[in-house]
Amino acid sequence: MKRRNFISLSLALISVKVFPLLSKEKEGEKNIDLKELMQGKNDILVPKGNYFITEPINVASNTKLVFEEGAMIYVTAEAHVKCIFSINNASHIKIIGGVFHAIDDTCEVINIKNASDSISIDGLTCFGLRLGSVTNEDNIRYACNENIIITNCSGMAQNIRTRKAFLEFRYVNDSSCSKCNIKGYYHGLLFWGGDANPKHSKDRNKRCSNIILNNNHVYDVVKGGIWGSMAERVLITENYVENGGDVGIDFEGCTGCVASKNTVKYFKNGGLSTFFVCNNIVFEFNNIVCSDKTDAGAIFNSSQRRNNKNITFQNNSFLSNSGISRFAQHGAVDDLLIEKNRFNNVAIKLDSNNNGDITIKENSFYYSERIKHELSFIKISNVNKPHAVIAIVGNDFKSITDNTDSKMGVIEINKSKTPKIIIMNNSNNKDRHIKFELKINAENTNKVLYNNSNITIETMNAN
Repeated sequence: MKRRNFISLSLALISVKVFPLLSKEKEGEKNIDLKELMQGKNDILVPKGNYFITEPINVASNTKLVFEEGAMIYVTAEAHVKCIFSINNASHIKIIGGVFHAIDDTCEVINIKNASDSISIDGLTCFGLRLGSVTNEDNIRYACNENIIITNCSGMAQNIRTRKAFLEFRYVNDSSCSKCNIKGYYHGLLFWGGDANPKHSKDRNKRCSNIILNNNHVYDVVKGGIWGSMAERVLITENYVENGGDVGIDFEGCTGCVASKNTVKYFKNGGLSTFFVCNNIVFEFNNIVCSDKTDAGAIFNSSQRRNNKNITFQNNSFLSNSGISRFAQHGAVDDLLIEKNRFNNVAIKLDSNNNGDITIKENSFYYSERIKHELSFIKISNVNKPHAVIAIVGNDFKSITDNTDSKMGVIEINKSKTPKIIIMNNSNNKDRHIKFELKINAENTNKVLYNNSNITIETMNAN
């Protein structure tokens, strides 16, 4: 859905009157009992009209439920309904259309649980309430839901009373969400196969897999845009995610996942990020916009263990349009590859404890803002893995600002024991007589320094 369509949705919220306290019929219009209309039927066409929900409706297997244009469903304030449609251990269900209203996000349209299968949700519009969750009662993780397909749904939050996402895939396999438009919820889209924080759970099994999140638009969330925990084989592609207080696109404790061709703007803790122990994660061809008050990307790992590894950032664009932002690190990583990216007013700072192999190659760095005193274009510290290699190769650096007073180095390597350091074929397209330096402060290091154009090399022994 294009942005102009999202504007249309916003205007619709203004033009469609929300009745959070309705418990009576609207004047001149008859209210229809939706539960009674569905009773004993498998193929249901819901005509135009107003429907007031006072209790959840169980949807049986092999049900097709289609709402005509103009069908309005309201959850009354006094009802305290947690969901409108309950799908429990059921299969082959389709729900199409309908406009749903509630006073806040404590209610959801659909609750799918307990090994339900082959569920299709298409074209639902939500005002105030969330679209729903796919989960299991009491977090029974061994009976995953499968083949849940969500398309063309929209949601606009009204009052946020929970910490839940517009849509949550919990303990779900072989499912997707595409072409949805989401604004103002606590989180946008969430996938979950367990708690990735090793302090909270010792269970490392991933019970969410084969998820595709494609071509969704997420705006103005309180925390995360599109993120998830303890999943494998998740593809997040061609989404637009803008403005949130935590992370934009994020994998936590995940394996074999890809984020590709997304646009992410202004997320406080990283446009692209990983948390805890991940393996084989790829971020490619994404467009990240940030500022000096938000991180371009980030690696979080409170365990400080190097089994957080095989993380790749390639062919991405990182742009700060206000001051200097950071590609930051907050925890150990091993086999980190940063390749063929564009960093515009963004500096790389990898200085957490217990780092392993790090490769930064064939990236372009451009700065139109003055570099902060404590930053270098690339700063790496605490590489302590035996036989590790730091490779900084084939990068291009350019700044059009006067940084002569900053005491800043193009590349700075500190407090690293026993790695091999390869720094070669880098170029500094310097302007305004800027002094750029390569600073190395490392113990017992095999240094390969070759063909670094316009970069002064300063080698120091570690303290």
